[in-house]
Amino acid sequence: MRVQLVLYIVSLIPLGNVVCGGMMIVRCFAVLFAALLMSTQIRADEVLPSPTGPIILVVTGKIRNANAPGQARFDKAMLDQLGHATITTHSSWWDGAKTAEGIPLRKILERVGAYGENLRATALNDYQVIIPVSDLKYEPILATVLDGKALNVRDRGPLWVVYPIDQYPNELKTERADSHWIWQLRSLNVE
Repeated sequence: MRVQLVLYIVSLIPLGNVVCGGMMIVRCFAVLFAALLMSTQIRADEVLPSPTGPIILVVTGKIRNANAPGQARFDKAMLDQLGHATITTHSSWWDGAKTAEGIPLRKILERVGAYGENLRATALNDYQVIIPVSDLKYEPILATVLDGKALNVRDRGPLWVVYPIDQYPNELKTERADSHWIWQLRSLNVE
């Protein structure tokens, strides 16, 4: 079906007078567009696999990919499949520099097809904070490990939003930025 659509689009393009290696330039662009269209995988409304372990994160709201009605539920193994990042930074939440390891928030939002402007982050104790999606420029992570030790509920885990303050001290050494470091994260609602 996709090939038929591409061929139909190419047939509608008028011929021009400029030649590109024996082909009309307009046709060159059409062929390149067709190749790109046929090679890409469309992930909109993709069904996520169901978690097999305990659910540690639920994403709701403006998302395109779900594994439950209106929800993307993740267990630890599913989050681990999205990749890992490491941040070594100072923070008002601990003494000295520490190394946090976890899942890039950007990867989670990409996986669920998020399309909102804000994230309403909710902790296990129902504490909530609004994180602007524009904060992704700082590459925050959902930390699962701090200085080599897996985070559990007593250690502000299993998920803790961590920003690389040392990389962006002018922007992130603020009370507003500190408020986005929500720990014991259980859900994100994309608004």
